[in-house]
Amino acid sequence: MILAQVSVEEKQRDGTFEQVPAMVEAVSGFDGVFVIGPRAGLRVGATYRFTDRGERRGKVPEQVLVTVDAALLEATTPLFLRIWPLYSETIRVVDGGSCSAPLWVAQVLTEARLPDLLQGWGHQLLYRTLVGDRTWRPKRGACQHIPPGRSWRDTTAEDLLYSACPAPTGETGKHRSYQGRSRDRGLEPTEHVVKVQAFLPGTDVVLETEALTADLGCPGHLER
Repeated sequence: MILAQVSVEEKQRDGTFEQVPAMVEAVSGFDGVFVIGPRAGLRVGATYRFTDRGERRGKVPEQVLVTVDAALLEATTPLFLRIWPLYSETIRVVDGGSCSAPLWVAQVLTEARLPDLLQGWGHQLLYRTLVGDRTWRPKRGACQHIPPGRSWRDTTAEDLLYSACPAPTGETGKHRSYQGRSRDRGLEPTEHVVKVQAFLPGTDVVLETEALTADLGCPGHLER
C-alpha cells in the first residue's frame, strides 16, 4: 500500500532521476513509522528523490531530496541530557470535557543533545522520554496530533515534564470554570528519574542518556 503511493528515484550523471526498486519496513515500537529506501541499499555520494503522491487523488505530491554522505552514527555515540530549572506557569493540557484546559503546573524542560560534530543526525532520530519505567507522552489537548518519535514540544529532542499545583492568587480565576473536571494532571509533584532514548530508524542503533533526577515539587507562592 505504501509503495503504491511513494516512489524512490536515483539521480543520474546527466541530472535526471531514474526510478529504482524500493522497499518499506515498519519501525518497531513506533506505530505508523516506516523506513522507505532503495531495495539495493543507499550508496554513499548518491542523491535520491522520494515522492509521496498521497492516498487521495488530486493531492499535490510531496518530494524530498536526500544525498548520502559517509558520516556514521554509531551505537557508542553519546547522547547528553540537560534538565532546565523548575518554573511554574499556566499551560494547556488534555481535558475530559473539551479539547484542552488550563492547568497551573510546576515544570521542567528536558533537552537531549548529540555531540556538536553529529548535530546533523538530530532530526533523523526518533526520541522517547522515560520517566521511571513509563513512557512520557502528554498532549496540549485531545485534538493535538504528535508524530511518533516526537514530543508535544515544537523542537526536536525537547520535552516538557509537569505536575499539577495549586494556582497562586491572581491565577485562580483562569481555572475556576474547570474545577472538578478531569484534566491530565501529569506526574506526581515529587522527584523523578528521567532519561531519553534516541532510535535510528532501520537500524539497531539506540542511544540513551544517563538517568538524571527532575524535581517537580510545587514551589511556594510569594505573597505580596
